[in-house]
Amino acid sequence: MPKFIVVCPLALLILPSITLAQASFQGLGDLPGGTVDSRPYGMSHDGRAVVGYSQSTAGLQAFRWTQSTGIQGLGDLPGGPSYSWAYAANQDGSVVVGVSQSAAGFEAFRWIAATNTMTGLGDLNGGSFSSRATSVSCDGNTVVGVSSSINGSSEAFLWTSGTATMTGLGDLAGGPFSSRAEGVSCDGSTVVGYSYSSLSPSEAFRAVLPSPMAGIGDLPPLPSNSTARGVSATGEFVVGRGTGPNDFEGFVWTEAQGYLPLGGIENGFIRSSAAAVSDDGQVVVGGGTKSGSVNVATIWTAQSGMRSIKEVLLERGVAAVQNWDLTDGTGVSGDGTRMTGFGRNPSGQFEAWLAVLPRACPGDANADGAVDLLDLLAFTSAWSEFLGQAVTAGSPGDYNSNGAIDLLDLLAFNADWSANLGTSCP
Repeated sequence: MPKFIVVCPLALLILPSITLAQASFQGLGDLPGGTVDSRPYGMSHDGRAVVGYSQSTAGLQAFRWTQSTGIQGLGDLPGGPSYSWAYAANQDGSVVVGVSQSAAGFEAFRWIAATNTMTGLGDLNGGSFSSRATSVSCDGNTVVGVSSSINGSSEAFLWTSGTATMTGLGDLAGGPFSSRAEGVSCDGSTVVGYSYSSLSPSEAFRAVLPSPMAGIGDLPPLPSNSTARGVSATGEFVVGRGTGPNDFEGFVWTEAQGYLPLGGIENGFIRSSAAAVSDDGQVVVGGGTKSGSVNVATIWTAQSGMRSIKEVLLERGVAAVQNWDLTDGTGVSGDGTRMTGFGRNPSGQFEAWLAVLPRACPGDANADGAVDLLDLLAFTSAWSEFLGQAVTAGSPGDYNSNGAIDLLDLLAFNADWSANLGTSCP
């Protein structure tokens, strides 16, 4: 038989104030020189390193940020104008990939922290010299991206440290030759991106190596235009943007269940995209547009749907984000607790940021990774304080995320808390 919480109203009045596990937000600064402008396009799988580009004394330059080092420029390839841009990092940020200008032209690079060296990866045969690396596996040994190829067309590529050569991945059948790889899974087994096809000028694909890429269609009702931008650690979950009934819309795709549309940031106004996904597919980071063409960095969770990252941070008491406009979310850690993106800082300049939002498993009201008595105290304190009020969906006390705090929240929490009491979150 399930256990039920018996709540004594008088006891609630004397409970200590217990809040959710600490969330945080910080701007990451930019490189010295030039205008203030830094934009991240990826983060390490452990969420401890953020990479992207920033204006600097030398011009546009790739950067890597960690808490211990701050923001640091990675330099560029020799021989060309000063220019570099980082797109992705491996498990711990010790390997970074992107694009720079070398003597040959725009060229994909792989930067190694241990030696502080940037190495060009070449390009595919055919067409002009041009390549860029967009993603890297957790061990740093598998790199994917896009290169100029047959008749000057673009082609998705795969590069491995074992061969130190770039291999074309082809394209989907039926359209002009063109493809681009946007992501590779942590284990290096799966590549995602988009290609021309018989269905569309842009169809999302998934390639489970060594098999060739396969198109995954688009959001219902009809295939029209889709791109895959990110993939989970083992390749199970693919995220990106498709064309829904009204406008473009973010999605999560799995082979077993197909497309799950993620909706929009405002009811009745769906325009969104997904950039990165956690290992378990339960947290997706990206961007949405509000009416009036206001761009917003977003977080989607299976429990709460799509929400503004700024609004979630403010609900968690993170005052540091108050005067920022978070416009784009670009990366998320494998465990779904750390995310990055860019926006306008309080001075109105574009700046990279890092947000930390600890996750909770069912019954873990204080998000500390364990279901215990402290969760009962945290939930009942918030529930009793706001009982009978209309709130923002997912606010403390609104356990069923329906925008109202009532007896149904208490019953839902009781079911999860009692079923998981004494356990730890995965």
